[in-house]
Amino acid sequence: MKPVHSKQKLLTVIVVFYNAQREAPRTLHTLSIPYQEGVTETDYDVIVLDNGSQRPLDEEIVKKFGSQFHYQYIDTKSHSPCGAITDALEKVKTPYVMCMIDGAHMLSPGVLKHGLTAAQSFDDPFVYTIPLHLGEQMQNDNMMNGYDQEAEDKLLRTVKWRKNGYALFAVSNIAVSMNSFFGRITESNCFICKTETLKKKGGFDIRFSSPGGGMVNLDIFKNMVEDKEVQPVVLIGEASFHQFHGGISTNVPRKEHPLVQYRIEYKSIRGKKYHRPAYTSYYFGHIPDECKNQAFKPTAKVVLELGRKFLNDGKTAEAIAVMERAKELQPYTPGIFMNAGDAWEKHGNLKEAEEHFRQALAINPITSASYYVRLANVLLEQGKEKAAFENYKQALEIDREDPKTYLSIARAYQKLEQEDKFKNNLKQALRHVEVYPVYNPGFYMALGRFFFGLKKNNKEALRTFELGIIQYPNDARMLFWKARVYMRMAKSLEAEQIFKNLLADNKFHTSRILRNLGTVYKQQKKWGDAAVTMYKALEIEKDNAHFKEQFKECQANIGTDLSKEKYQSFIFTHIPKSGGMSFRRHTLEAAIRSGIKLGNARIPGSNGLRADQNLIQLNEVDLRTVRQQKLTILADHSSYDPVKTYQLNGLENPFFYTILREPFSRIKSYYYYFYYRNGLEGLKGIHLNDMEDDQLDWILGVFSNWQVAYLTDFNRDQGIKINEEVFRQACHNLEHHYPCFGIFEHMNRSMEIFYQEVPGWLKYDNILPQINRNTPIKNQVQLSERVVERIKKLNTWDIALYDFALKLFRKRYAVKEN
Repeated sequence: MKPVHSKQKLLTVIVVFYNAQREAPRTLHTLSIPYQEGVTETDYDVIVLDNGSQRPLDEEIVKKFGSQFHYQYIDTKSHSPCGAITDALEKVKTPYVMCMIDGAHMLSPGVLKHGLTAAQSFDDPFVYTIPLHLGEQMQNDNMMNGYDQEAEDKLLRTVKWRKNGYALFAVSNIAVSMNSFFGRITESNCFICKTETLKKKGGFDIRFSSPGGGMVNLDIFKNMVEDKEVQPVVLIGEASFHQFHGGISTNVPRKEHPLVQYRIEYKSIRGKKYHRPAYTSYYFGHIPDECKNQAFKPTAKVVLELGRKFLNDGKTAEAIAVMERAKELQPYTPGIFMNAGDAWEKHGNLKEAEEHFRQALAINPITSASYYVRLANVLLEQGKEKAAFENYKQALEIDREDPKTYLSIARAYQKLEQEDKFKNNLKQALRHVEVYPVYNPGFYMALGRFFFGLKKNNKEALRTFELGIIQYPNDARMLFWKARVYMRMAKSLEAEQIFKNLLADNKFHTSRILRNLGTVYKQQKKWGDAAVTMYKALEIEKDNAHFKEQFKECQANIGTDLSKEKYQSFIFTHIPKSGGMSFRRHTLEAAIRSGIKLGNARIPGSNGLRADQNLIQLNEVDLRTVRQQKLTILADHSSYDPVKTYQLNGLENPFFYTILREPFSRIKSYYYYFYYRNGLEGLKGIHLNDMEDDQLDWILGVFSNWQVAYLTDFNRDQGIKINEEVFRQACHNLEHHYPCFGIFEHMNRSMEIFYQEVPGWLKYDNILPQINRNTPIKNQVQLSERVVERIKKLNTWDIALYDFALKLFRKRYAVKEN
């Protein structure tokens, strides 16, 4: 990658120190030339802020790192660096700024070069590095093993980091860090962004007055990565390395961490609790050789995620084994012990679960309400009610606004059959989640279903699911239960729309949706739609007695009287590969919606009939059985007029309908579906273009001129070829016996006309299902001129019929070419 050079400086680095005479020279060295690769002194300035140190840095020492280093001592009693950084930021004139709120962080050698290159590659970048600690563990934990400044000095002397800064990876905690190049972190101690953007977003808010700035660095990170106009970019292969220096939050035991005070301050400033940001980053950089052996080792985070996966899959023994490995990597991380406790709990060993939860609290007893809640839950399972509620109380003392705590307490009271306290805590959970969203869909599901179970709390149930959907707008389960609440509240139209959307998205248990949608239609007295829906549910669960009963009830409430209608039956002439399978299904649903008994509708491929049970395919015995039925609807591959041809019972005064298709397109579709794809006549995989003339003539002769044949009573088995007389009869039948007909190439207009003309007793829903979709192969094949000429010669009458039909269609319905 080319070095970054410019006549005008691009970047200003702001780095803050406090009582850092030991650490500052190392940090400043990692910001200097030639340590930083690919940049020159003309590319950047470094503003060194000494924020009220009792022992200030020597300005001469700072200047020796380069002419671009500028020292400023801030005479202040404030332990927060926010004021100093804000003042410095106002004076920055370069287009980009890099901020290091904790100057104890050393940098890897490519931060400036890759950071600037990345920044200039995006419109509004937020380029950040991952923060690592020097030493084998997080320094909060490593200090428990005696790690201190002296130990760190010895550690740094084991690598030649001044000559090759990437050697710092070998003495950092990257192998066990909970941070990684490819994970979501919550703060970075070294980031680059546009100076204008940082100023516009408020920079380092001076209201963060806690030592070290409290949560201001997390606040800036969250504001940046969650801004849709900003592009988060993580630098791969680069990092900042924290030196042990007695920091207010990084170098104290977890028990003494000031996080509780930080959280209080954050809420007082932002008006709400802090939540981890949700974002997606771009990746930019490289993996230096010194990092390769470290970067992809099983980190504690990766191991922990593997353990959770085993736990979610119900493999508790495997989860426990993995959690034990995670404990070895991070023996002082309470979250790992909590996850191990979860694994033991699901494994059925409550004693072990309790012990792991207690170990987590022994490490960190002050920062997480959820730790006490999980311990309380396990204690309650063991019948230790008093101890359980003591831990619930402790959880509330840490955070009285955590909705999850109130939900857990509600569950406890439900178990103890104390209904009033159960309901009260449910309402407390809802009240707090209104303000503090929970990033866990299971919480909203549990709370909403508890309210749903109370029956009189429909408004609370609905509000819970609505809040959950705000956080998880595509969660099918919550949408489903929201619709269930609407049903109970008699808001059937709202419920209907949700169920229809869920069916369209196919994201949930289909038969459950169909069953509930059918119930909604029953509420609306839409018995036809209810019957169709229950029939669809029956197709999925054929032996479901409830579905059968519901279907019969719906059909019984429809009622159909055809005696006074002009057309008392319906016949669909299905010409193969003309969109007929979709129309058949459409017609079956219309029949059900109209109250036609299933036994009076013959539609092969549905309603219990195989697709190969068309009249033309039946033997005489089967035909006798069909003749005993009193049919009202027929939709199959039978030519005009099937009542006469097969001497059928019923089908009085029929409304005839058919769909015609452009002949070349129909033949192509037919061949490539049945022969090329499905292997009929051993022709699988053989293109029409590759056939010899005699083979091509034979295969085209098999299914040419079918549209003419289907519109007459022409019988191919008689050995008579279609002639002009047959063609004229087909034209006559289409014009005089079909009240309307469809053109495949004008399907939308065709269906509009059909819905206007079809008898009123046959109730279609105006949405034609797409069942037999085109296969890609037939659309990709370009027929050769030879094949086109053979089709023209052998398919003459169908071509003429289609021309006649298209002109008649346009004349009747004023349809123009697209």
